[in-house]
Amino acid sequence: MMEMLQGWLLGLTAAALAVSLLTAMLPKGETIRRIAGLAGGLILLLAVVQPLLRVRWEELTWRYETYQREMDRQTEAYQAAYANSLSGDIADRTAAYISEKAASLGIDCRVQVEVRTEDGLPLPYGASLDVERDQVLSDYMAQELGIPASRQSWQPEE
Repeated sequence: MMEMLQGWLLGLTAAALAVSLLTAMLPKGETIRRIAGLAGGLILLLAVVQPLLRVRWEELTWRYETYQREMDRQTEAYQAAYANSLSGDIADRTAAYISEKAASLGIDCRVQVEVRTEDGLPLPYGASLDVERDQVLSDYMAQELGIPASRQSWQPEE
């Protein structure tokens, strides 16, 4: 890319220099200078647009489509990673929230929370606790966190 830009600038500079030298060598007649100025302007214009004349438009279209597919793939990967990270954070925070509530009720337990995505949003779906069922804590999870008793698992350690 830099070589192409360097070549283009070199060609443009050479064309401008050639037009300037030819204009300086012309006699002082006004008609000749106007014709030479027009010709020189056309030469400089050609030097400016020359890279555009050599562009392979089909190749550019193909490259754009390739880059677009790659950007779409990367976007999906980032969104999936974000969703996984968010689901993990929600599970951890919900488990901590339940553990704090259990501690306030005098219950010492470990909590695992299952998260599922509904309508694109990760939400707490179920909870597993390693203690005997406590009705107050169960009702709290159902009312405050939307985890009904049917999706709560109570298993005391043995």
